[in-house]
Amino acid sequence: LGPPDDLGPVFDEGVLPELDAGALDLAVADLDPPDFEPFDLAPPPDALPVDAEPVDPVLDQPLPREPGEPLRWRHLAAGDGYTCGLRNDGRARCWGDLGREGLRVPPVDRYFQDLDVDGKRACGLTNPGGAIVCWGDAFPMAQPLPPRFALGGYSALSVGGKMLCGIREHTLDCAGEASRLPPAVPGPNEGGPVIMRVVAGAEGACTLDAQGSMACFGDASFPAAYPGRYSEVAVGKGHMCAVASPEEGDPVPVQAPTCWGTAAVGILTPPAGRWTRIDAERDRTCALDAVGVATCWGANPQEVNVRFGDGGLREVAAGKSHACALTGAGVGQCWGPDPSLPEVIVPLPGSF
Repeated sequence: LGPPDDLGPVFDEGVLPELDAGALDLAVADLDPPDFEPFDLAPPPDALPVDAEPVDPVLDQPLPREPGEPLRWRHLAAGDGYTCGLRNDGRARCWGDLGREGLRVPPVDRYFQDLDVDGKRACGLTNPGGAIVCWGDAFPMAQPLPPRFALGGYSALSVGGKMLCGIREHTLDCAGEASRLPPAVPGPNEGGPVIMRVVAGAEGACTLDAQGSMACFGDASFPAAYPGRYSEVAVGKGHMCAVASPEEGDPVPVQAPTCWGTAAVGILTPPAGRWTRIDAERDRTCALDAVGVATCWGANPQEVNVRFGDGGLREVAAGKSHACALTGAGVGQCWGPDPSLPEVIVPLPGSF
C-alpha cells in the first residue's frame, strides 16, 4: 500500500467536509462485536483549529476568549476506538466509541498540562498543581484511585491496563496490580536515577532517566537489561519499542527502533528509517520519521509500513484500531480504523 496523495480533509478551514456514510460503514464493518456502531475519530467540530489561545503568564492559564472561537490541539492520545485531546486552552476533550458516558465528559473545572489514555479510561495532569485526575472506567483492578495522586507535585503520568504511574520529583510512583509494579529504588537524593519519563502499556511499563538509560517492569516478555541510551519508548501488549538517542552532533537517530517481546513478528519488525517519535497501543506501533511522516506497523499484514502524510507532523498517537497525528501548527488528523482505508474519518453531524 503506497502513500496517499494527502491525508484528506483537515480541520483548519472552519467547514467540515461532507461525510460519505458508505465509506464509514465499510471502515467499521469488520470490527467485533457485530453490532459495533460507527464512531468518530476526528476532532469535534466545535474545536476547529486556529491560532493558539493566549495564556496568562502568571497563572499559566488561558485568558478569556470570544464564545465559539476555535482552538488548536496541544496533544492527542488514542485508545480503544476513541481519542482524547488536550486543547491549547488546557481543556481535555474525548470523542469516539467511548463506551461509558463518564469518558465523554472529562472534568470541566480542571485545566491540564498532559493526558494519557488506556482501554476506556483517561487520566490528566492538572495545571497548575500537577495532580493526577482520572475519568471513564474504574482504576485498574477496580481499585479506587490512591489519594496521593490528588496531592499534586507530579510532572508526568502514564496510564496502562494494569497500573497508573506518575513522576514526582524525578521519582517513579506507580499503583495498580501488585505483581506488575516496579521494585522500590532510591530517589535522586539517595543516589538513584533521575526519572524523566514513564510509558505504561497493556501489562507493563518502561522508564527513561536523564542519561537515556531505560528500565522496564511488569511484563515477563521484556528483557532484564537494555544496553545503550534511548530517547523514545513505546509500550504495547507483549512488546515494546525504543528509539536510540542520536549520536553527538546529529539531531535525528540513525537507526530504526528496536523492539522486544513475544508478540508476532510483524509487530517486532519496524520498517527501516530514521525515527524521532514513537507510540504503541496493543498490537500496533506508529512512528514519525525525520521529516514528520507517520508510519504504522502491527500484527495486521495490511498495516506493515503504512505511511500517512507528506511531512510536517510533530506527534503521532497509536490507538487499538486507528491512529492520530498533530501537525506543527496543532491541526489534528486521524485515520482508520481499517488500515486499508487511510483517509481521515470526520465526525457524524450532530455527534457533539
